[in-house]
Parts: sequence; structure tokens; C-alpha cells
Amino acid sequence: MSVYDAAEIHNGRDGDDEVAQRKGVSRYTRVFRVTTTANTDAAAVVLAAMPRLGAVYPGNPRAFLLRRRARNESFSKRVWIVTLAYSTEKELQEDPLADPAETEWNTEQFQRPVYKNKAGQGILNSAGDPPDPPCQRDDSRITAVTNKNLPTVPAWILAYRDAVNDAAFVLDGITIPKGVAKMQAVRVSKWQERNDIRFRVVTMTMHFADTDDVDWPITFLDQGFREKVAGKWRQITNDGDGEEVTAPVPLDGNGVKLANPTPANAVFNEEYVYDLLDFSVLPLT
Repeated sequence: MSVYDAAEIHNGRDGDDEVAQRKGVSRYTRVFRVTTTANTDAAAVVLAAMPRLGAVYPGNPRAFLLRRRARNESFSKRVWIVTLAYSTEKELQEDPLADPAETEWNTEQFQRPVYKNKAGQGILNSAGDPPDPPCQRDDSRITAVTNKNLPTVPAWILAYRDAVNDAAFVLDGITIPKGVAKMQAVRVSKWQERNDIRFRVVTMTMHFADTDDVDWPITFLDQGFREKVAGKWRQITNDGDGEEVTAPVPLDGNGVKLANPTPANAVFNEEYVYDLLDFSVLPLT
């Protein structure tokens, strides 16, 4: 079972141009009449005799074959009409592993606790106590989603979970400073195939911190129910009645109750919990 004859025909051949997303796009259609050697030959046999997906359109090296369709003629089980659709809209390579990485940028909004105002001072009530629960603020982050075809599941997929970049790297032509990018998610598609080449589409989602949150620290107000005096812990009590406090009290950074806490003298601790890794080795181009 095979193809006996395949000839390009004029009926159905066409082309068009338009402006799409501020750039010119050209599309072309080629039509073939294909004859097989057996009545039982299926569309897969017919398409196997056609140019492969990603093939260049004759006469325009920027147009690539994006879609193939085989339709059996009504008068014969062996005669097929094959339509090939080319376009410059997506520069598809014959080898899927040669396709460049593609990155999309967006903004996502979250809510997160906030303990400092924009001047860097602690947010406290008029008595010097932190709000309970903490105040919330909009956290609008720039995000980037990068897709890249790879021959296998990448070995680094586990190591880079929630990792932060340990040095500057380039993404989509933009230099990302050290400690700004965080790998938010990595997705690997099912096996795909183009021109007999199997591949997986790896999708990397990154979030980007503000420059004052480099290395993605966890910030929290230094506060508690106990203080450490002369090397010993003791419960903090109210100044007026000597009763043990029922809410966390600001501390001075050395484990001692902060006297007369104000937004200006509130002490904050920072902890760094994310691994710092080299993002320049990732398949981003």
C-alpha cells in the first residue's frame, strides 16, 4: 500500500496578504491530487507523500507549511485531494528542536501582608502594636511565560522549583538583575511529534520581584510574647497591671521588649528561604 502518483493542481491554489498585530502576514495554499495503490490506503499514507510540516513555501522563504489536509474524492477510494496551508505568521522549523523559545509577558495581581509603609517604617497602631491581622496590599508582579521544545524532560526540573536567579541573565532581550526572578512553575507537555521528531514543550513561568525585594526575602516584625533578659526567657507583662500580655509585643532586635514602639523604631527581620541558582543555563533562547 503506497502512493502511486501525486501531482500539484491549479484548482484551489491561492494566496493572501494582511496586516495582523502590526506586521504583515502572507498565506498560501497548494493543492495536490494523489492516487494510492489500494482502496484501503488511509489519509496517513497520503500525507506521508507530501512535504513535511515546517517545509518552506516555494517562492517565499519566510512562509512555512503549518497545516495539511487529505480528503478522499467521492468517485474513487484511491483518489485524494490534499490541501497544504503555508503562512509567515509563525516561522515553524522543519526540526521542532530548532524552534526558538517564545516568551509572553503579563502582570498578575496578588494580595500579601505588609508590615512597612513606603518610607520603610513599621505599620503600627497608635499604641505601638502591630495590626492583627496584618494589613494587606496589592502585589502586582510582572510575569513571563517561556515555551521551548526539548528532546526530553529536563534534568533540572526538580532543582529549579521556586529557585531565584543567583546572577543577572537575559530573557527575551531583557537583562534580569540578580535575585529578581523566581521560577514559579515548570510544565512539561505530553510527547509531540513533527516530521518524525519527538519532543516535549517545556513551559517556564517566572515571577519578578521589586528591586527592594531582591532574593525574595520573607519579612516579619520582630515581636513575641516573651523577652530574653540576662540570658533568660520570661513572659512579657503589661507596664500598668503586670499581667502577661495577650498579644505579641514589638521587640528591639535583641529579644527585649521595645520601649515606646513607633513606626520609626520598629524592628523587622528578614529570612531568605529560596535556593539561588544559575538561570543562564536554562533553555530561554
